[in-house]
Amino acid sequence: MVSERTKGTVSQVRGKVEEELGKVTGNRGQQVKGKVRQIQGSAQHGLGNIQDAAHRHKASNTDTTRAADIPSGSDRPDRRG
Repeated sequence: MVSERTKGTVSQVRGKVEEELGKVTGNRGQQVKGKVRQIQGSAQHGLGNIQDAAHRHKASNTDTTRAADIPSGSDRPDRRG
């Protein structure tokens, strides 16, 4: 699976190529399309960063306690003062 960050980077590069091609050929529309694609790519890359951070956060907060690890009955420490 290709990450959103990778897709965003590809869009940014493609947009830069389109923009430069527009400059060389004097095609203002091509330049604008390239700039728009770069902005879209940047946003997509940012989305990928957010998704990655969310996955890392979820992984670090996963409750790994199993029922067998919880003391029951007489195994529990006495909490009376």
